[in-house]
Amino acid sequence: ELSYCLEIDAHFAEDGLERLVDRSLATQVTARQGYAEPLISFGLFELVRLFSDERRSEEDAPEAIIEFKRRFATYMRDRLARINSGGSASDPRLALDPAPVLTALQLAREHYWLDLGVELATGLSSLLKPSTEPYRLQMVHELLVELYLCSGDKTKAIQACLQHAAILKENSCLPEAIDAARTARKIAYRHELL
Repeated sequence: ELSYCLEIDAHFAEDGLERLVDRSLATQVTARQGYAEPLISFGLFELVRLFSDERRSEEDAPEAIIEFKRRFATYMRDRLARINSGGSASDPRLALDPAPVLTALQLAREHYWLDLGVELATGLSSLLKPSTEPYRLQMVHELLVELYLCSGDKTKAIQACLQHAAILKENSCLPEAIDAARTARKIAYRHELL
């Protein structure tokens, strides 16, 4: 992710991250899944993250920061598309942890990258299950509806609500399904589509 967003070689990015770990400025987590290659992820300690955020805003141009965020969101969309096309074995970490995609979705909403946000939301909602992750699924659904409304596509917002209601109904979440259907109706009335 880092090498893609910074447009640098992956080995160079990994080397830099490992140096941060060696200096106790970051953590490294290794997870094994069966006989597959171990998945390694890095994270900054909170104090280091706060310091780097402060320095970044002083040293980097706002346009460079926005471009970095857009590249991250695009990267997450592409990874999500590979998983949803049946290539989940190529990236099992994302299939297990949708947090980076949720971050990318929030960035898309924040910066009004409507098409990118819609792709992220629809892709992520197909990964999340109402029985195991109802709150994340609800959040993604609400963001999808908001993105459709921001883009002026009221019909797709209504369809998204009705599809969400059907999924919830299939999973025996009847009160939530009724709420989703009511939201579709409210949008239709508000925009005089009924």
